[in-house]
Amino acid sequence: MPLQSNFALAIPVGYPGQIANGELQNRITRTCEDVAGIAFGRAVFQGTGDHGCTATPSAALSLGVAIVDHGNVRKSGDTADVYARYENVPIMERGVVWVLNGAAPVVRNESVYVTPAGAYTNVASGNVQLDGWKFQHSAAAGAMVRINKNR
Repeated sequence: MPLQSNFALAIPVGYPGQIANGELQNRITRTCEDVAGIAFGRAVFQGTGDHGCTATPSAALSLGVAIVDHGNVRKSGDTADVYARYENVPIMERGVVWVLNGAAPVVRNESVYVTPAGAYTNVASGNVQLDGWKFQHSAAAGAMVRINKNR
């Protein structure tokens, strides 16, 4: 069997909430308080309960990013790729994760902000900063991009 001798210069694009690599990371779990649920890859913030979380942006209450859990069993009719209300939400508190970029192009090492609608952006005005999170590479508007927090 021949050995692989050709390798791509860039890693394949991921999907929202996918853990990008094995760099140092920390994950926590909270309970979804949102009636509409929390989609994979969305920024997650402290909810009203001690162990609750919400996708509603709040400046001082950032927890991280909702990561994918394909083992999460869904009932018939539930929306795929969304943690339903009262489900446990695995959250990447530190590490590298794929997210869907918002309406503005981004550049490597720019700070990550979240719009009131939950979109990721590099625009500070009117948006909530995800403390310590940076865009890991440049990306066009609407493209997948990795964000990281390593401290």
